[in-house]
Amino acid sequence: MRVKNWKLQNGYTIFQVLGGRSNVFLIATPNGNLLVDAGVKRKRKQLLKNIGIAGINTIDWLLITHCHFDHCANAAFIKSKFNCKIACSYPAKTFAEKGDFDIPSKSLVYPSFVLKLASQFGKSIFKYDPFTSDFSVPQNQLLNLPGFDIQLISTPGHSIDSACFLVGNEILLAGDTLFGIFPNSAFPAFYNDKKTLLESWKQLLKLNVSVFLPSHGVQVSRELLKKEIASNQ
Repeated sequence: MRVKNWKLQNGYTIFQVLGGRSNVFLIATPNGNLLVDAGVKRKRKQLLKNIGIAGINTIDWLLITHCHFDHCANAAFIKSKFNCKIACSYPAKTFAEKGDFDIPSKSLVYPSFVLKLASQFGKSIFKYDPFTSDFSVPQNQLLNLPGFDIQLISTPGHSIDSACFLVGNEILLAGDTLFGIFPNSAFPAFYNDKKTLLESWKQLLKLNVSVFLPSHGVQVSRELLKKEIASNQ
């Protein structure tokens, strides 16, 4: 069995070590290995298996795109098992310490009563084990991760704590800031603020990258992102 991967000019390799419910990516570098998101608990064994298939047995950093359970349910476990550090946005740092999260209030695909139910019962249904982070990027800012050719970019809109990770100035791991599920659309299924999301998209478009890998679905093109910004102004 092989794990899908992308090789970068700086010598880094990005592996997709989970798909389906949520994509999880692993960045292998000469300076260490970084896992991007941690997936849901029921996928824990598969995640560990695929990390091994990729030829990796150590994780130095766990990068969290945002604190929704399908992205961070295994974060506390991963930190304990690999004794790794965790990086995220500053709002995510606050959520993580409490096992809390930002519930999106709007949706393009789900009716309002579904969102109301999620608001009422989501905190108990979608809870996760709290964890602490070691490095965080302030809202609407961009920071280099020390020791790596990786930048953390705060991109609120889907949720207040959403972040993306730019790897080698070639590939952007977009979390839920972009979706690759709906035909001819990069819009998330859920979001909090459309205007804020559009501003985050514009920030991403300024980057010199053409490969956007979301946490849900398939690769999003630069052309689609431009189209989405234009059509949602």
